[in-house]
This record gives sequence, C-alpha cells and structure tokens, in this order.
Amino acid sequence: MAATTLPAWRPDQYADVLSIGRPPLLERAIWAYFEWLPLLWLCGLVLPLAFLIFFPACAVFGRTRRALFYALPWFAVGITQYISVLVNWTQSHEPAIVLLKHLVAGYVSGWLLLGAAIGVGASGIVDPERLLRSIARISYYTLLLAVPAYMLALCLPYDSLFFVSPVGHLVPATFASRNFAFGVFVYNWEDFGGSLFPRLSLLCPWPTAMGAAGVCMTFIALNLKNRWERRAGIAGGVLMVLASMGRLSLLTLVICLLVRWFLGWRRPYQIGLVYSMLVVVVVGLLLVQEPGALLKSFMDRFDETRPGASEVRNEVYEANWKGFYEAPWLGHGWPGEPLATEHVYGTEGGMVVGSHSTVSGLLYKGGIATFALFVVALLCTIMGLLGQRSSRWWKNNLMITLGIGFTCFGEGLESLVLPMLFAFVWIGTSLARPIGAGDGRVSTEIRDAHNVML
Repeated sequence: MAATTLPAWRPDQYADVLSIGRPPLLERAIWAYFEWLPLLWLCGLVLPLAFLIFFPACAVFGRTRRALFYALPWFAVGITQYISVLVNWTQSHEPAIVLLKHLVAGYVSGWLLLGAAIGVGASGIVDPERLLRSIARISYYTLLLAVPAYMLALCLPYDSLFFVSPVGHLVPATFASRNFAFGVFVYNWEDFGGSLFPRLSLLCPWPTAMGAAGVCMTFIALNLKNRWERRAGIAGGVLMVLASMGRLSLLTLVICLLVRWFLGWRRPYQIGLVYSMLVVVVVGLLLVQEPGALLKSFMDRFDETRPGASEVRNEVYEANWKGFYEAPWLGHGWPGEPLATEHVYGTEGGMVVGSHSTVSGLLYKGGIATFALFVVALLCTIMGLLGQRSSRWWKNNLMITLGIGFTCFGEGLESLVLPMLFAFVWIGTSLARPIGAGDGRVSTEIRDAHNVML
C-alpha cells in the first residue's frame, strides 16, 4: 500500500485559525492567562506567567514571515535599549548582576514582551473569536470587582489599600518590580477637582494603567458578535477608564469614540463634516484675539484637576529633555532618581526621571537610536492595520492604536505592556489576517496540515 503524502504546512498562509480539532497547549495557555487573570493578580503570577507563556509561544509559532515582520521591530527596540544599558553600565562600575536586573526590568523586558505578544498574534495560531471572548472576561471581572473595591474604600479607615502578593514576598525588597509587578493595588483616595474620590486599580499595577487598558478594552469589546457580551464588555472598559480617574485616559476615550463615530459615516457626510469643522476653526481663530492664551487657560484648568501630579509631571518632562541633551544618541540606559516622593505602594516612591512619556522618557533612557527604532516598529504596526480594511475589525483596531498613541504622550509604553498585554495580542491577531481575506475560513489544506501537527 502506497504511503499517503501529507500536505506541507505553509505557516504564512495560516492566517485565520478556527477552533479546528484540539488546540495546541500554548494556545490554550493564552486563553487561560486572560480568563484566570484575577487569580494571577492576587497571587503575583501575572508577570512570571506572561514570560513563561508568550516568549515560548512566540519562539514556537512566531517564525512565519508575517509574524517576524511585525515582531522583530519591537524586539529591536528592546535590544537597542539593552545596548544602551550595557554602554552605560560599563561607565558606572556596578557589579555584573546589575546587568541581569536591567534585562528583566520593564524598560527592557517590556519591549521584548510587546514583540512576543505581537508575534504570537501575527503567527495566526490564536483563534480570534475565542481570544475575543477570553479578553472580554477581563472587562466582566472589572465590573464585578469594582463593587467590593468601592465598598472597601468607603468602609475601611485607610487612605489606600495595597499589599504585596505571595509571590512578591520572594522578590528582594530592593527591586522596584516587587511593588509594581507583584503588588495588589486596590484603591487610594485622591484629590480630583477639589474633592476626594477613591481611585481604583483593579487587575493593573496602578490606576493610570487601568485607564489606558480600559480604552483598549472598550474598542476590543466592540468586536464581539453577541449583543449582551458586547454591551457588558464596553461597560467594563468604560468603567476602567472612569474608576481610574485618569485625565488622559478619559480624554483619549472621548476623542476615540468621536473618531469611531465619524468613521461610521458615509464618505460624503465625512467630507462635509471635515469642511464644516475647518470653517469653525478658522472663524474661531479670527474671532479670538489671543488663541494661545485660550489654549493656556484650558491647560491650566486641566492641570488644576490634579495640581500636585501635574506639577511633578512637568518637572519630570523637563528633566527628561535635559537628560536627553546630555546623552542624545544612546541615552542614560535606565530611569533616573525620583523627583518627588509619595506613599502609595506601601513604601515611599515617586515619579522618576525618564518616565511618564514614551517620547521624552524613551529619548532619556535609550536616546535617538532606540527612539528611531520605536518609530519604525510603530509605523510597521499601523501600516499593517491600515491594510486590513477588508476585515470587520479594522475601524475598532484603528481606534485601539489611536488610543495607545495618545497614551504614549503621558506614559511610557514599555511600562504599560503587561497590563495591556491583551491589546497587543489582539493587534497581532488582527495583523495575521492577509489583505483581502475578509472573514473567510482557512483552506482545507491548511486545516489538514494543522491537524497533522496536533
């Protein structure tokens, strides 16, 4: 009897994986990671399991040309940042163990984890519909956890509720990640517009991270087919933004919702609205004698909602640019010293030089070399998403990217990769779909080859 020749597996065609046969172990681990996120958060396993799942998954499945094209630019950012660390370390005369500490730190590992998430998604190994339902659970969990969190904030006689997770107790207290990556930060009371409100941080290391994640969650949930699941997912995403009390997150959500509403119009109406807005802007500039003063008044009122935080942020930005001018090409390697101290994460901490901006912060830490590669990686991702117009997801995905872009003005993107990991995996999954594929099914040849692999 002649042997049956099996079709060769062509990974670059494997772009729209469905739930065919038994899914690979790593694919199931990705689903489980998001579905069990509250338990991982309480135990302190969010960061360790992210490394243990997404790096191996990228190494196994991310070797397709499409996955490499989108993932390698982000890996290049992390590698260049580590080169900056290495160069600055040779001048600091610190022990060799410090190099390992910098490698696992967020300003290096964050870029590598982002590349792994994009690569895993772009490989096509993750079923997009199944991934959507797994990600949406994070939104449902937030809706459920917000009620007891607010009750604790109102009932407990503490200004904040923070504790180190069980795994976090195994991390040396000198590591900053002990509080950020292994801590459980539930709430803290803050002055917002002259009144005190409880500010939540659920499933995220700090409130502004939850706000940024909420913007992405809102537009990811718009892709859900089931109406009730879609509504609950959107409600959870909006709650994440509102409960975080992040001014930038709230402004970003409003702008993205308006742009998404605009994209839903027909082309003639879009053109008419754009021209109308241009006329309004021109007339407004002619009527207002000092537009610069008007803008300054708006920014002053924006800063007055949280005056202390705004002042420190401005100091951080000034220090970022000053440090960049001192080392423009490769930067300083890692963040500088805190400019102000505050008691939030159970210990004294504060805003450090090189943080709170993907522009000035990255230029401070990695210089022009790292920032230039970041721009290249970002453009590759954006152009890939713009090329997926045949997909029913592309408008929502464009809003996710726009939201991330706005967030970069006030936060370092590398520090947000872990709490926003679901967004980057989803972006990669969207990039896995070839242009013109629409929502079609994979071919019989690829399906058979996939079952042979399993």
